Amino acid sequence: MSYYGKDKMKIIATLMICFVFVCGCNSQNKESKMTELYDTLNCPIISYEEYLGSPHEIKCYYDFYEGLKCSEISKKPYLVYFTGHGSVQARQMEVEVLSDKEIKKYIESEFVLATLYVDDISIKLEKDKQIVSEINGDTIKTYGLRQAYIEKQKFNDQKFPVFYIVDLNEQILAGPIYFDLDKNFFLDFLKEGKMNYNKQNDK
Repeated sequence: MSYYGKDKMKIIATLMICFVFVCGCNSQNKESKMTELYDTLNCPIISYEEYLGSPHEIKCYYDFYEGLKCSEISKKPYLVYFTGHGSVQARQMEVEVLSDKEIKKYIESEFVLATLYVDDISIKLEKDKQIVSEINGDTIKTYGLRQAYIEKQKFNDQKFPVFYIVDLNEQILAGPIYFDLDKNFFLDFLKEGKMNYNKQNDK
């Protein structure tokens, strides 16, 4: 093989090594993003993410019980956010409060978050997700009605946007917090919930 032929082979080999390295890094990054919420892979897989997405750019659950289970596994307080697609006030809070760097970082590091859309009518629930209303005996078959029912039954509330922080027994640690654009007020609410959770668990 000529000198130039050997040189060409070295270049090809180098490019192949770089390709494998880049692919490996991308794979690790994707895997890291998939698991960054969980702490461990024992947390439930996030349902409805492909339909709803996170308007506040914080990784979250969209099912109350999945988020509660992850809260138990990760040993973090549970931040429950009842919202609606058509709520202008909810969008304002997401843009001006939840997207604040300090608040966002604090939620991501210290809480498990669930975002529950009470006005959604597009998602039909699978059989195992449907529940029978204790109020009228009807079977609740849509995602939005299920979230509204949970809000009413567990928190005796029907308003949104609204935030609660609860423990593993679904006892309220802080809240409710309704529409308010005061960032310091919201941060104090988060710290109150975290403090009360730590007291319960002697942290």
